[in-house]
Amino acid sequence: MNQPEKRRHSRLSKFLYVQYSYFTKYNYLTKIFEGIMQDIDQNGLRLSTKTYIPEKTKVSMLFSPSDARIRACGEVIWVRKAKKFFKINEHYSIGLKFTQTKDTDIEKITRL
Repeated sequence: MNQPEKRRHSRLSKFLYVQYSYFTKYNYLTKIFEGIMQDIDQNGLRLSTKTYIPEKTKVSMLFSPSDARIRACGEVIWVRKAKKFFKINEHYSIGLKFTQTKDTDIEKITRL
């Protein structure tokens, strides 16, 4: 039996390349990593990446579709280890909640 959707906004299943960095527990910004954004809505998104990021970590993201550059900030609310395929490196699915991001930028991201 399917469970009813608990979200206030429906998620869009899009795949988009994103660059991101995150803040360490000592509030230092890490180097830039790459990932794939998926399942986005007005509240947040799912990030697929090779890098483990702990819950409650602040993340800064940069979306670069065509000639536009859109910045967004989020906080990790969940982390799941993704299945390994063909014995390659581990991947993680990370749930991010938007924080300190303008509504207009969130709208632009959901329209990409």
